[in-house]
Amino acid sequence: MAFNLLHMALRQRTCTLKTKHMGQLMPPITVRIEWCRQRSRQAPTELEADGWQAEADGLRDAVMRRDHIEDYRLCSPEIRERYLLGLQDGIAMLQAARVQQAQSCCYSSNSTSSSPNGTRNTIGR
Repeated sequence: MAFNLLHMALRQRTCTLKTKHMGQLMPPITVRIEWCRQRSRQAPTELEADGWQAEADGLRDAVMRRDHIEDYRLCSPEIRERYLLGLQDGIAMLQAARVQQAQSCCYSSNSTSSSPNGTRNTIGR
C-alpha cells in the first residue's frame, strides 16, 4: 500500500505541474474528474458514457467525503464498479496528497539547522 501511495503522489505531482486552468494549477483529482467527463462526452456507447460519468461521480464524492453507492444499487454491476473505482481512487489520491503535503512541510521545517556557533547549515542540499 505504501508503494501505491508513493506512486500516486508522484503521479499527482507530475500531473499538477503540467496542468493549468486559467493560469492556476489544478489539483490532480480535479484533472481526473474533468478527464472522466470529457471521456463520457466522447464515449461511443451509452454504457461507456455512463461508466465514465459514474467514475467522475465517485471522484467528486471522495472530495465531498460522501458515499452514494446506494444510488447505484439499481445500475448495472459495471456502472456500480466504476463509481466505486472513482470513489476509492479519489480517497487514495486525497490521502496521497495529505502525505505529500505533510512530508513537504516536515522537510521544509527540518531543512536547516543551527550549528553550535550560531550559523545555519543546509541539510541535504
